[in-house]
Amino acid sequence: MRRSLIALPVAALLLAAACGGSPKQTVLSQDYGAVLRSSVTKSSATSSKVDLSIVTKTPGTAVTIAGTGAFDGNVGSMVLTVGSSRIQERVTGGKLYLKVPGQSTWYVLTLSQLVGTSLAGSASPSDSTQVLLAADNHVTKVGTEQVRGASATHYKGAIALDAAHLAKLGGLAKPAVQKLVDSGVTSLPFDAWVDGQDRLVKMVESVDVTIKTVTAHVTTTVERYAFGTAVTVTAPPASQQTDGAPLLAGIKAQTG
Repeated sequence: MRRSLIALPVAALLLAAACGGSPKQTVLSQDYGAVLRSSVTKSSATSSKVDLSIVTKTPGTAVTIAGTGAFDGNVGSMVLTVGSSRIQERVTGGKLYLKVPGQSTWYVLTLSQLVGTSLAGSASPSDSTQVLLAADNHVTKVGTEQVRGASATHYKGAIALDAAHLAKLGGLAKPAVQKLVDSGVTSLPFDAWVDGQDRLVKMVESVDVTIKTVTAHVTTTVERYAFGTAVTVTAPPASQQTDGAPLLAGIKAQTG
């Protein structure tokens, strides 16, 4: 269970805002950043299924986290799998309910408690894609590719993490990115795919990060599909809930 609890916050942190170096940016004549900003707004306006894949490699170790669920804004559910361990999440009524292996009850936290912490990304995958609202005309068009059997346009770029770009972020994404900026990160590289209905359907980040002096190479993939999926989530019975504050304190201690 300890390995699962460590892997989850690391994965969520990277999902919310992975980071990289500072690539040279060239202003392009066509603003594909506007395409991405529009696609994020359009895809976030409806529900969808969400798949996550987070591969974390450190010297001598590789951890893969796979997540699948469905969200409608800040309401949804997800199952994260790490090896043979399954971590369940439910988000509804402004609260995150989290059940980890070996635990009979659900940890409960308000979404406001998660602001600026590593759990924010997994609690709201839609917010994690909001970083693309800061994309500008430093984005290039790679070409047309297949995503889940459908045609999608592939874009590639990087977002400078300065005050002007940070001001364009909102929700749980902004404090997560700010946390990385405070640690010295200056740029956010990304790949994004937009479908024929101008919706963001895939985002990939592959970066090197350092958490608690350990350097890791992480590739994070977020896919949204089956737009319009009905999402119904109920909170666990009160008798099955327990205060998640101690868990959150432990995560903060591990991830800084």
